Amino acid sequence: MWALTFRSTPPNPAVVGATYTVSVDSDAFLAPTVAVANQSQSVCSISVGVVTFNAAGTCLLSASQSGNDVYAAGAASQTVTVVAAAAAAPSTSVAPVTQPVAPAATTTTVAAATPGTVATTSTTTTTSTTVPPRPGEPVATTTTTTTTTTTTTTTTTIPADPTQPQLGADGEGPDLGAGETTAMVRGQQVKVSVERVNDRLVLTLPNEVVITIGRSGSDSESVMVADDGVLRMYREEFVDVNMAGLVPGTIYTVFMFSDPVELGRGQADADGAVATVVAVPKDAEYGEHTLQVNGVGPDGEMVSLSLGFEVLERTDNTWVVVVSLGAAVLLALLGGRPIFSRRRERRLPG
Repeated sequence: MWALTFRSTPPNPAVVGATYTVSVDSDAFLAPTVAVANQSQSVCSISVGVVTFNAAGTCLLSASQSGNDVYAAGAASQTVTVVAAAAAAPSTSVAPVTQPVAPAATTTTVAAATPGTVATTSTTTTTSTTVPPRPGEPVATTTTTTTTTTTTTTTTTIPADPTQPQLGADGEGPDLGAGETTAMVRGQQVKVSVERVNDRLVLTLPNEVVITIGRSGSDSESVMVADDGVLRMYREEFVDVNMAGLVPGTIYTVFMFSDPVELGRGQADADGAVATVVAVPKDAEYGEHTLQVNGVGPDGEMVSLSLGFEVLERTDNTWVVVVSLGAAVLLALLGGRPIFSRRRERRLPG
């Protein structure tokens, strides 16, 4: 089950001429569309996510999300009351009253609560008291305002975001040795099935999401996974990353740790598959690192797989080449004969 949620809280009321930046999130990690309803076209307009209030009235904002094979289409709305600037300004004149104490006026404002955030309720009580004037003096009125604020925390869980690197409970990224793997589904660690097939690793999660890392074909420039199941790469070398079993159209990302560096991102195709190529940064430190692949599983769950790999340092082979060439030239000059030969033992006549 998923929903569209307005993350932004509009001004209440909004004033003609003011603007408001609207923000809407989708639990399905798809991009929602926000528009002004037809009946509110004369009151407000929207451009690049910014709403402009043009006239007094009611501005109805509508957010919609088209469905796919996993999620049904959905919609949400937000209503904003728009007033003229003069109407929004408080009155400074005080009408004379005949009662010693005027009735208290109470106003309650509730800010829109969104999943995982805090809803705040403010109650303002205004009391006006008329002080009897002395002879020849104007009527004096004393106003007392009391504001009470109540804070309530919602308990709705917001799904993890596949566009962000997935960190541990301590806020640190995964630290794996070369060849080690770990996977998370819905924030819980799960078992990973690992198999080396044709120069690449095939990693299968319990929800049938399959991730392959390594050379995917003979025409690929990707690095091969070694016979011991370890991915070893030089700086600026490429590796193929493929995924299957994701929600079509959802976002995937590939990160490299220790410090999280984004190596690639995109959208799963109509079949929920991903085929991409990422490269080791040219300034990557030599030694062990972690490759992390994130996406959205078949039931809308967050999936994250991490694989330890090694960045190798290239060796300078100039001296070895020079020595080899020198030896080859010397052998050629000797006609292929060995440089040293065993001295033949000489026999004395008996």
